[in-house]
Amino acid sequence: MSTPGSGPGVADPDDPVSAAWNALAGVYDPELYLDVVSLGLVYGVRIDDGVLVVEMTMTTPGCPVSESLPEEARAAVGQAAGRRPGRVGSAVGSVDDGRHRGLGAWLPRDVTVPARRRRRRSAGVILAGARESPRKVLAMAADLQLEAKALGDPTRHRLFRYIADAQAPVTVAELTVYAGLNHNAIRQHLAVLKDAGLVTEEAERRDRPGRPRLLYRLHPEAAGEWGTPGAYAWLAGLLTAALRRGQDPRQAGRQEGHRRAAEMAGPGDPAGLLQQEISRRGFRPARADRGAVIEFTLGRCPFAEVAAADPDTICRLHLGLAEGLTEGLGGLTTQRLTVRPAHRAGCRLTVRRAAAEPRISA
Repeated sequence: MSTPGSGPGVADPDDPVSAAWNALAGVYDPELYLDVVSLGLVYGVRIDDGVLVVEMTMTTPGCPVSESLPEEARAAVGQAAGRRPGRVGSAVGSVDDGRHRGLGAWLPRDVTVPARRRRRRSAGVILAGARESPRKVLAMAADLQLEAKALGDPTRHRLFRYIADAQAPVTVAELTVYAGLNHNAIRQHLAVLKDAGLVTEEAERRDRPGRPRLLYRLHPEAAGEWGTPGAYAWLAGLLTAALRRGQDPRQAGRQEGHRRAAEMAGPGDPAGLLQQEISRRGFRPARADRGAVIEFTLGRCPFAEVAAADPDTICRLHLGLAEGLTEGLGGLTTQRLTVRPAHRAGCRLTVRRAAAEPRISA
């Protein structure tokens, strides 16, 4: 009897399928420096007659890790299964051509957008000066081709530049007026930019009746690419102002956090607003709520190159930024920032909700 799997990103500690997905997220392709889940190599996980079955493929029929990678996946899933109640068995079904069960061959577009950017940037750091493998070169070229194709249309490029240069989120109505096109055409262009990982889409926060509008921003991980202003310009401005005022990095970060919190003032859960802001800064947070304590695991450092050379300065600035945001938003206090190596990411920001004030009865 077969039990369907749940899927990546599910974090039920008692579910063996979720445990298998989490284990597979720790199995890395040695040449592309990405895990097999982010690469889109895992088609599914299910329980079949008490055995965990993983369906996965390789990037190419002649993949040089076609034997070692499934073995690593089998070992990881087996270890995860052994820690679950009942000790579920494990098996990994692997094919090279990706046509197993009619699922189709693997394509570079199967890689998630954050993973595509992580792969390109890790290549620049880890393999600087080294000869890159043909697989990595082709994969990176496919990433660039996807973005370049999105920007190859002149109208779409104009829309992208307008969004990138805007000081606030942009709406479809605003872009309709700017480009002189109807809203359906604008939405089609925005869908292409979004799929390429060049812009983000979110629903506005509303405190009045009516359907919330969709807001578009430059993707935080696209900042600094394709002629757009980068995160390092923001960092340089903060540190320059800190030197001019005689502030240390933590003080500068706190002041910037207060400024941003004032701009974000409005309805909404402070923890949600904090998550949105650190997402927009490019930290790629994963949130876990444990009662009054909220922990954000930061999947990316937007200043990894500088942080690797001077972690004290950059991490103190980030801590100050978090403190300023929580103080300005209210209802939260920053407890700590647990630092990890910049290029590996995984720093943890821990905040706590303020205790509700007790009611005083008359």
